[in-house]
Amino acid sequence: MNNNKGALEKFCPDCLDYTSMKPIKLKKIFQVKDENIEIEADYLECQECKNVVPDPQLEEKNYQRVYTEYRNRKGLLQPSEIIALRNKYGISQRQLAKILGWSHVTLSRYESGAIQSSSHNNELVLILENPKNLLRLLELNASNLSAKEVEKLRSKISMHIYEKDTLSEVFENCLKKEKNIYTGFKEFDLNKFIHVVKFFAIRDPELYKVKLMKYLWYSDFLNFKRNTLSITGLRYVRLPMGPVPDEHDLLIAMVLKTGEISREYIDFGYPNLAELFKSKDSHLDESVFETEELEVLHDVYEALKHHSSKSISNYSHHESGWLNTEENNPISYEYAFELSLS
Repeated sequence: MNNNKGALEKFCPDCLDYTSMKPIKLKKIFQVKDENIEIEADYLECQECKNVVPDPQLEEKNYQRVYTEYRNRKGLLQPSEIIALRNKYGISQRQLAKILGWSHVTLSRYESGAIQSSSHNNELVLILENPKNLLRLLELNASNLSAKEVEKLRSKISMHIYEKDTLSEVFENCLKKEKNIYTGFKEFDLNKFIHVVKFFAIRDPELYKVKLMKYLWYSDFLNFKRNTLSITGLRYVRLPMGPVPDEHDLLIAMVLKTGEISREYIDFGYPNLAELFKSKDSHLDESVFETEELEVLHDVYEALKHHSSKSISNYSHHESGWLNTEENNPISYEYAFELSLS
């Protein structure tokens, strides 16, 4: 009998006493689903009877190693990779589960070491490989989250899309459109776009997202009405809040990336979360614009500056371009000639 209950002493069920234990390794085959996986497993050996003594902590480590090997064989993400995926986007476990349409318990089990199904793994791989897939899932399952969460997550993911793609890829895949009646017969001009945003951010202390979208639309369409060209080359689509630039979240991410514009979230109470944009300084390089374009920007600002986000949205609903275009479809610049501003 050994009454010394030291660090390497445990109760031996065969000796019915606390005895000295020696860590040993034994080759053992574990069956996991359709795979037989052999590892050198860790056990404890009683130094009195030489029998293997069960140890829950070592058993847990053995199974973790077996499951790791199984995932490697099947090409499944490891728990650490799933956690890293969440951390990359700054998304909580609960939020990611809701975006994916899974239960919180399911995702928690995967991150704790349970083996995920192939279908769930494929979904995780898709969003790991391309943040655009995560953004699509967010839009599909937006009803699972609060409006405040959706806006913040949309912003975070859009920033990752911009960082992942090179500028040329962003242009090619999202912003570079054929010069036609939907772009105001002009290619997208990132520099002008940034300066248009800054023009209004310098002047309007209440430049919320909805109002910014309308400033952009009226500026491009009024310039087309006067000069048969848009200023930025943006394509606009009809949304419930009025005309909005196509890929507007990506565009905002690109502007924020320059550091010229900052964004602040203003909570007006659920579900109203607003994005307020501010210029870092009051300097604007006006040489970027043609004289006629600057006149348009000034005229648009003077015409719309007293509007709130709600009133400017309602105001845009009376424009023929919005009235005669189906939801989510591009708005033709032909309607510029019927614009209420002149």
